[in-house]
Amino acid sequence: MPGLKGQQGHDKAEDRELATLLSAAQAGDSGAYRALLTRLLPGLRSRLAGNEAEVQMALLRLHRLRATWRPGRRVHPWSGLIARPAPHAAAASPSALRRLARFFARRAGKPQRARV
Repeated sequence: MPGLKGQQGHDKAEDRELATLLSAAQAGDSGAYRALLTRLLPGLRSRLAGNEAEVQMALLRLHRLRATWRPGRRVHPWSGLIARPAPHAAAASPSALRRLARFFARRAGKPQRARV
């Protein structure tokens, strides 16, 4: 139903559009990837209180972990978990990103380790 909002206030139709963009981005469509990031950016800035350094780190984490999203899942909860503010700089370290990628790979039921 258009206009139906979920727990976080995100429109389900909007989430379906983002899912379509993310699926295309995973398939290599750079235009869809650019459109996806453009659509997610205002929410990231809002969530991270306009802190550009945190926004850039969140974009980097989304980029590195984009392969962990599974089609059929909602995009906002996935991106919100990845882009949440880091409590300290170590949270954005490569080893922390690898742990997060393994977490998503396990949830997806993939036996191999996600590459970061």
